[in-house]
Amino acid sequence: MEDDIPRQGKAEYVLNGPENISGRQITDLVKHEIGTKDVSWVEYVAAQSSEPKSIISSLRFAQVTTWEGKCTSYTTSQEVLRLAAPKVTPATYFKTMLQN
Repeated sequence: MEDDIPRQGKAEYVLNGPENISGRQITDLVKHEIGTKDVSWVEYVAAQSSEPKSIISSLRFAQVTTWEGKCTSYTTSQEVLRLAAPKVTPATYFKTMLQN
């Protein structure tokens, strides 16, 4: 346990895993498993939402930013690595989730 709790009060912690992963890499993991870039879920969400359909449907185009690898990826902060470094890679965790 950390003895100096007040020091942690304003700290910023970033947890990305034992290796950094970008939006493009996440998309590639999913695409590899399902064989396509599927955004069909947007239509379901739009139909269920009380928000204007045009706004919810715009999510379909927001995915392009991820596919192009333009989403920011931050390195896991040194504080997290010092306290409890993650041991499972994103790819391993994703495959485990699919099996369960």
